[in-house]
Amino acid sequence: MPDRICPRCKKIYSPYLDACPDCGMDLIPYTNPTSNVKQNETQPSIQARQPAQNSPVSNKETVVALGRLCSTISSFEIAISPGMIIGRNHGSLVSESDRFLTISRDHAEIRSSGSSISIVDLNSNNGTWVNGKRLEPGVPCPIKQEDSIRLADHEFIYKRFA
Repeated sequence: MPDRICPRCKKIYSPYLDACPDCGMDLIPYTNPTSNVKQNETQPSIQARQPAQNSPVSNKETVVALGRLCSTISSFEIAISPGMIIGRNHGSLVSESDRFLTISRDHAEIRSSGSSISIVDLNSNNGTWVNGKRLEPGVPCPIKQEDSIRLADHEFIYKRFA
């Protein structure tokens, strides 16, 4: 299964991700232009560009989504990846910022170490909770499959990709 690329950001993601975690655009199939291509195969007409400064993406690595945060009251989901900041200034919340006014611009960060994943509150105005326990700002809290994650007054369930 080929990697996927965001047509807006030009970042390459895992083939198991449907939407760009940064801008929310639908991802399209991407094949590395330097790979061997058969004569009859067609390549997407996308030019690679340098990643933005402080981006977790480099020319040789693919950002792999670890899972998603699924809203408990709607079909809204946030694909999460290592080093990702969750907030109204980032990812899919940008286009939905009117719905998420209580979530801070830089609300929380996703971190990973080995096979474990954690969430860190970034001193948000309205707090971050894991399974009903409010997090101390700056202190990582491990999360696992089906944990309840609350950002301000918005409840999500963490679903890890297999």
